[in-house]
Amino acid sequence: MNRKIQEQIVAMLKHFGLSDGFWAEALLTAIHIINLSPSRPLGYKIPQELWSRKTPDYGKPRIFVCEACA
Repeated sequence: MNRKIQEQIVAMLKHFGLSDGFWAEALLTAIHIINLSPSRPLGYKIPQELWSRKTPDYGKPRIFVCEACA
């Protein structure tokens, strides 16, 4: 899982052309995406739903980079 998270961080930073200074924000975004995505080892259930016993709210997505910041 650590490797998967690291690969997602590197991919986001390269895709948006950001420096390593945005590493922490990319980390939080990668973990947020993983926690809201179905997982095969969990029987395609969502980790956050199993942890909190509530259906996740997809109405307010987390935005990694906006036009004004890039």
